[in-house]
Amino acid sequence: MIHRMWRVVGCGLAITLLLLPTPHPAAAQTPEWVEPQALNIVDIAGQGFDEALEGLIVAYSSAGGLARFVSSEETDGLLHVTVRIDTRRFPSATDGWYTQFTTLGQRAQGDHMGSTVPEGWVRVYDGDRELTEDIRWLFYVEGILRTPETDASAGNRYPVLYTTDLPLEEHGRRMPANMGGELALIGDLPVVTAVYTFPRPTFTSAAHLGTQWTEFPSYIAPPDGGAGLIRPLVEQMYARYGAEVGGVRHPRIPLQVPAGANYVLFHYPPMLMDVYDQSRDNLERPTPGTVRLAPDEGMLSTDMVHGGAFPLRVVWQDADQSAGPYLSILPPVDRVTPPEFFLPPGFSYDPCYERGDCSADLLQRIFDARTPLGIIYLNVQTRRQGTVAVPLRMADDPRRPAAVAAFAPAQAGGDHTLYLPLIFSPPAAGGGEFPVGVFDAESGRMVGYVP
Repeated sequence: MIHRMWRVVGCGLAITLLLLPTPHPAAAQTPEWVEPQALNIVDIAGQGFDEALEGLIVAYSSAGGLARFVSSEETDGLLHVTVRIDTRRFPSATDGWYTQFTTLGQRAQGDHMGSTVPEGWVRVYDGDRELTEDIRWLFYVEGILRTPETDASAGNRYPVLYTTDLPLEEHGRRMPANMGGELALIGDLPVVTAVYTFPRPTFTSAAHLGTQWTEFPSYIAPPDGGAGLIRPLVEQMYARYGAEVGGVRHPRIPLQVPAGANYVLFHYPPMLMDVYDQSRDNLERPTPGTVRLAPDEGMLSTDMVHGGAFPLRVVWQDADQSAGPYLSILPPVDRVTPPEFFLPPGFSYDPCYERGDCSADLLQRIFDARTPLGIIYLNVQTRRQGTVAVPLRMADDPRRPAAVAAFAPAQAGGDHTLYLPLIFSPPAAGGGEFPVGVFDAESGRMVGYVP
């Protein structure tokens, strides 16, 4: 592989960029920019390190639950990914309950990074009982290469579609390419096993460079209107331990990045409650936490709430610290903040969490608990043939002022702004902006990036 070095001068700042071979030029209908995506499990699994992925949270939807990786298998040019899904249930006027379970795509909401899966099939099981024929409908965000229709002030900045057109074929119900979605079954099924099948992806080659294991404590901070149903517990913990931890306990863990790593995964057990489910119908079902990368003790990345592999060399800043219309680019990151779990995994529901009268012994056990965190480093190489290259931006909510104005892109030094004009031939897609995403144009799936 040939690498080219270019010396670029822009905004009074000289930067040396390492350019990988230019992806296939974008077609005329390609958007001027799109939002970045996490690398989907379909481009990671089945490449010789599945044991490192066991139990990994690969997708999450408040309406479809949490999917954790079990295994993968390749047969006859197909990739089969098996996941355990802790579902979500909803009342039905005619059937008592219906259950929704997530696809392997991830919706892009707020400053959460989305992830797209190609067209494929699904089979679903309740234990040994197959329920594939009983799948009723699919809510989904279409997998397509496009700019969001609204800024981040909208709950969904991509349209949510509904279909019952899910043909039953040899490998299960056929599904369209999607950036997240929820399939439905009649009845109350807390846990299902789903086998998702796709034509074997060929755009990426992923190598596991190592896993850094550490532990993290529960998150202690003023609730500030957050924490959902367990706000009384959070208030108890803060009143008891806030002074001891200096007001907030949320450690930053130094990254031990191997040479060549360009993607990172976070492996941790889920919290055993959905504390933001005001209906209480799914109160005791697992949820993931918020992980964020950081370059120092002040700045933070966008929220990372599912197990996609995130770009490591280009990281977008938290929406609360950016000043729209687009999120800023952070300086190189070298640490991570662990999941913001007010209640550590392993602690099941107790009514005292909502009353705020938990015993001193329980509070101490929560305070003392430590949860394992695996930081999985990958080197991902992308096959450029058949892909398109599109500049990356991440939409912000322009109505919300940045919480930390000093972190805005106009900061002296210019190290947040990487959208610099490049002079080389042939030009990059979209006018030479960087960073650039590498996409499968057919599914809208991001399969690589150039920082």
